[in-house]
Amino acid sequence: MNSRIRKTIFFIVGIAALFVAAVCSVRFGSTNISGEKILQAILQPDWSDSAQIAILELRIPRTIGCIIVGAAFACAGAIMQGITRNPLADSGLLGINAGSSFALAVCLAFLPGMSFSGIVMCSFLGAGAALLLVYGLMSLRHKKLDPVRLVLAGSAVSIFLSSICQAISLFYNIGYDLTFWTAGGVAGIRMKQLTFAVPGIAAGLLLAMLLSKRISLLSLGDDAARGLGIKVERTKTLCLVAVLLLAGSAVALAGPVSFVGLLVPHVVRFFAGSDYGTVIPGSMITGAVFMLLADIISRVINAPSETPVGLVFAVVGSHFSFGRQERGRMKMTDAKQKKRVCMVSLILLVLLAAGILADIYAGYSRLSLQDFWEIILGGGDPGLRYTLIQLRLPRIFTSLLVGVGLGLAGGIIQGVAKNDMAEPGILGINAGAGLALAVFIVFFAGSSQNMTPLLPVIAFAGSVIVAIIDYRLAFTGNGLSPKRLLLIGIAVSTAVSSVTTMLMLRMSDSEYAFVQNWLAGSIWGASWSNVHILFVCLLVLGLLAFYKSRTLNVLVLGNQTATGLGVEVSKQSAILLGIAIGMSSLCCAVGGGLSFVGLVCPHLARRLTGPNYRSLIGITALLGAVLLVFSDIISRTLLIPNEIPIGIVAAVIGAPYFLYLLIMQD
Repeated sequence: MNSRIRKTIFFIVGIAALFVAAVCSVRFGSTNISGEKILQAILQPDWSDSAQIAILELRIPRTIGCIIVGAAFACAGAIMQGITRNPLADSGLLGINAGSSFALAVCLAFLPGMSFSGIVMCSFLGAGAALLLVYGLMSLRHKKLDPVRLVLAGSAVSIFLSSICQAISLFYNIGYDLTFWTAGGVAGIRMKQLTFAVPGIAAGLLLAMLLSKRISLLSLGDDAARGLGIKVERTKTLCLVAVLLLAGSAVALAGPVSFVGLLVPHVVRFFAGSDYGTVIPGSMITGAVFMLLADIISRVINAPSETPVGLVFAVVGSHFSFGRQERGRMKMTDAKQKKRVCMVSLILLVLLAAGILADIYAGYSRLSLQDFWEIILGGGDPGLRYTLIQLRLPRIFTSLLVGVGLGLAGGIIQGVAKNDMAEPGILGINAGAGLALAVFIVFFAGSSQNMTPLLPVIAFAGSVIVAIIDYRLAFTGNGLSPKRLLLIGIAVSTAVSSVTTMLMLRMSDSEYAFVQNWLAGSIWGASWSNVHILFVCLLVLGLLAFYKSRTLNVLVLGNQTATGLGVEVSKQSAILLGIAIGMSSLCCAVGGGLSFVGLVCPHLARRLTGPNYRSLIGITALLGAVLLVFSDIISRTLLIPNEIPIGIVAAVIGAPYFLYLLIMQD
């Protein structure tokens, strides 16, 4: 079919679908309203009629909110994917969602009486501040905006702000309110809030339309765009302004329904081509339609109660998948690299030994050096002996091993997928374990206090089940595609996380706090039996990963090059991904949602010693161990006798240093 005819049909169908969806949004809900009543309310409003009041004050503002929010998120996602040339990109990767969530947490914790309009304004300011922080940090030493560096910095800032947000929600008991907002929804939208959001979104949409041709050229690469007369840096800056206006206003109004921005541009490109003169307006229409349909489902699926629209959208849209991006490589001579590897390894081993000793002495029950040696020699106070042998040492070694496993898993996944944003959590490993725990708590356990011995087994089973689902969906007639596995993992993870969130809203306060702590990252599976299992399994998998390090070095060169050098790409990728999934599933079973370790440690290792996996595997393992051991010290000692989830501490420690490396990188 002629491309122009196909585009015309796409827009005609899209506009018709938008009209039908808008009418259905006003008509259907917990109570259905006739079309005659709707027309009467619009043409001859009667403010004494409760049905007409509901139409004018609730249904119509909500429908308009769905349209502008869906259009804004989808358009922002299309812009991000265009300027970064990464199909995994969306506005959430710039820290906008995390900044808005952080501002909301501050409002709920410290300004509980603030109005909804005030919260919307603060959320927008938080989103803008986060984006400015990312942009400012990446502009300190670099005049050119590198898409990979920008996205990685946004991810680090997002993790940092999300960790602080989790800490605030735990200590101020605002988890329920924050979780419902984070799930995304338009139930509270009124005309007053629309008057705040519409100008910003309208300006963002107009700017996006004006930039659409430039984005098409940017998607070809910076050099190609410059050769065609585009001022690349100015265009990227204007694109970021458009993303802030669109996503900042939308997330403040409806919460982070960012899956819209990830999914919709791919749907539009599939039906209408990759020209951003078509993708931008097509994303606006399609995003609005998808958002309206998700909102209708959220109202009728469990009437008269409502399901957060973000959860519905994630579950319905989770079968769509996305792509990858190549990374640049660091060059270093063999002699220099070996010398540097030895030096870095020695420093990390010293830090690890110091961290273990500090972790032994730290905590609520403090141990002196004399107490430690008395216990080692078989004597000492029985209470301190129990604390050290049965509580503290298992926890220290569990933290160490979890750091090793997650660091290695992240490095392998990034190497096989050739994507800087890849980490174990992106495959749904953490999400699967979290869902398994949530299901068990809600349906099979009266209290989370009496099931501790079962939790690691349940979490591991959830991780493995999700990994198997990913594998089966990613397997094609040509074998396992790492790219396809990574992308399906994103979709499955989003859907599973959405179901977990819905289950959490049904839990008691104690059960909710337990699962929230786990999702934040908590070493709760610390026992000698788990240490033994982790050690043996990680040792075997780690040695196998080292044995395959040369294969990894070839795979990162690209599939065609690897095939030309005699590597069976599909088979070797499946083996390496199996190793990474096994490691991350084991670690997730006893350490909770610590995905940040798998994201940051491989990048730090490459920065310190170069990209050669013969050395990268060992350095990544040591970095993960050091990060989690020191995080464990802080988590247990900072707020004695209370304890901070170790995942929050690891993110607060690791994210700033990661940002520093990105800033200093040439």
